[in-house]
Amino acid sequence: MRAFDSQHLKNQQEICPNTQQLYASNTTALEELHRTIEEAVAFHTQGGSLKSIQRFSDSQIHPTLERLDITFQERKRQSKSAAQKTVKIDEDLKEYVRHYNVRRGGYGQPLPIEFIEKHPRTPTKDSLVDTVLHGSQREGKRWIDVMEIATPERFQVSLGPVGPSCPHMIHFSENEGLKEKSFCIANGSSAKQIDECHIFSIGSNDQWGFEMNMDVEGFEFDVLTSMLSSFETSKWWLEQIMMEVHFVTRMVDLEWMLRTRQSAELALFFGTLWNAGGYIPVKAQYFGKDCPSCMEVLLIRVRC
Repeated sequence: MRAFDSQHLKNQQEICPNTQQLYASNTTALEELHRTIEEAVAFHTQGGSLKSIQRFSDSQIHPTLERLDITFQERKRQSKSAAQKTVKIDEDLKEYVRHYNVRRGGYGQPLPIEFIEKHPRTPTKDSLVDTVLHGSQREGKRWIDVMEIATPERFQVSLGPVGPSCPHMIHFSENEGLKEKSFCIANGSSAKQIDECHIFSIGSNDQWGFEMNMDVEGFEFDVLTSMLSSFETSKWWLEQIMMEVHFVTRMVDLEWMLRTRQSAELALFFGTLWNAGGYIPVKAQYFGKDCPSCMEVLLIRVRC
């Protein structure tokens, strides 16, 4: 994170006036908000999200192999007398490279290991190994399609930088888990008395139990991207959005109902909200066992 530079701050694009009001009473929070904006630029437009997703996917290699009951072993040597050694699935990659004196890489250089099923099944056209593992006859099975864990970490690596909490907030059902709702307000000294405030609550399935936010069980991706692309002018865009984001859904009208949304899709979604609408999160809440596939997020519009 770069050190805060007041001159650099002056050269920055101005924050939306209404958002400026929200932080007017707290200079420290306002400076932190400017830093978050810089971090959002790096995350959503300069490859930060790509690196975040890559690291997350890398961390899923060994868990995927374990879930699918796949391990890897030393490839068969030409010498029939040479014994094969079983390699531990959680062996550190650098140690593995050092131990086997693996060259840097290149075509036609097979690794000294290959993936195998721990408990081989009757060979079929679509065997498990053939489905998730890839390679060539010469090099063997050496690449795997990872399976992402269905935990809040999928959100955390995709969301991007989270800004400072608003100095003044209104809370409903505070500390009551899924029921808690909140949004930012300006303090009395900075708020204009003539300003209007319009609040929209968007529900689904004729269920409106969670007022004060958008909870549409997976439709949020289409709702918000449609909002950003359909309004003739940005003045109609919402200044704050509190919503639940889901990577699973039970809504039969959604084509992706039978699968999960992947971390890369979530990163593209939040990247769209930033690039098209200027939105950053200032609050993100994960529900763990209560709803591991849900995240409630409060977004504010910082760029107009």
